[in-house]
Amino acid sequence: CAMNVDMYFDGGVLVELVRDGFPVMAILLWTSIIAPQVAMWLFLRSQRMSDWPSLLRMLSLPVVGLLTLGLLHKTSMEHLPSEVQDIAVFLSVVSLEPMHHVYSSWGTGLESKDAVWFSIAEGLMEAPASSILTLYVAILTSAVKDDGPSPLFKASVVVGICSITRCSTKLHFYGQTPSTTELVKVALADKFPRAAAQILAFAFTAFLTRPLPHDHEDIMGNKCFLVFAFLFQQFVFNLILLRSMSPRIGTVVAMILACSMLVAGPPGFLSSMDAARPPHAAGQLVGIGVMLCACLIIATPDHWNHLLEHYMDFVICFAIVLLWSSMAIFVRPLPVNLKQRAALTDKRLDEALDQEDVVMATLLIELEGADTSKLVLHRDIPVGVRAIHGSCEYNGKLYCCPFNASEVMVIDPDSRAVSFIDTGKSGELKWSGICAHGGQLYCCPYN
Repeated sequence: CAMNVDMYFDGGVLVELVRDGFPVMAILLWTSIIAPQVAMWLFLRSQRMSDWPSLLRMLSLPVVGLLTLGLLHKTSMEHLPSEVQDIAVFLSVVSLEPMHHVYSSWGTGLESKDAVWFSIAEGLMEAPASSILTLYVAILTSAVKDDGPSPLFKASVVVGICSITRCSTKLHFYGQTPSTTELVKVALADKFPRAAAQILAFAFTAFLTRPLPHDHEDIMGNKCFLVFAFLFQQFVFNLILLRSMSPRIGTVVAMILACSMLVAGPPGFLSSMDAARPPHAAGQLVGIGVMLCACLIIATPDHWNHLLEHYMDFVICFAIVLLWSSMAIFVRPLPVNLKQRAALTDKRLDEALDQEDVVMATLLIELEGADTSKLVLHRDIPVGVRAIHGSCEYNGKLYCCPFNASEVMVIDPDSRAVSFIDTGKSGELKWSGICAHGGQLYCCPYN
């Protein structure tokens, strides 16, 4: 339902941009809304966590809206009311996927795993991009018209920041069941001020580091390249941080997390990143400080006059959340010893495998060092009992070392077929670890 509210505000902003004669800005905003959803679907599809009907629900109304706009553009339909175009523009960003998830989870009250990740994509990829762009466009258009911002634009930015806070808190406690007190504490002490500070900093920097526009041509003729450099720098910093934590983390997973960390910081459910949280928060504050220095050097008095005259409320809010978010530097998680961390990680991996949450399982293995012997369980051994321990690749197939199992499991990644090689041995705790050498497979004796 929260996703629908955010989506409807985005649609309203899009309609207003088209009405005011800013089609290029409308296209940019439309792209920032649709592209993250499609990208997340492609990722989940590659992990076999989504299907084609999901893509159909996501794009059916946008396709109808775009086809209607194309028909109105190609044919002279002046006799039709302007509301027809408004409806078509609005539909071009409306997805049926959130309503489908509401309907499908109504009986149990539990979200499916693809719904969780679609929500994260909406809140931590789409919402930041559309919020920054919405505020930036609002400042530009009001500078051309020399008046205050539209209330709809302001409301859309506020709703976007609330959506970011909600989804970043959800990601922070992903796979956990926190109390209401813990949710509120993390949302108010860390996620909300961090998200608001980042959104406002990037939007203000985009406006203050470009020439002040005086007409439509100025808006389209001058670009804000410097803010993209700051965004890219923070993205690369997050990517390097993740790679340093786990060199084997997948590229796509690392990029998704790096994007989410731009406004949400390191996810709380990954205890391996506990030590990186204060330095990451400090790094973001330093980045904001560098952006402010660039604004002070580049911006003209007219820039500041317009911003302070029409957006004083946002400027005051920015000053407050900037001080507020600085508290995250001093917030350190409670220490957890290695034994507790390992037990908690293995428990979460069990839950992720039971729920077929491939993304969560991948993160726990690649960043938390979860026990990979739980990845594949023997067909005759109950879930939770280790059947194998270790695997290796040979001639394009994966060979799994039998720990409690009596057979070597062989997995063909191309056909996804599974076969077994009988060892002729029974009993428990037989071998641990397997390697290929000279055309043979060798298992290390465990007991």
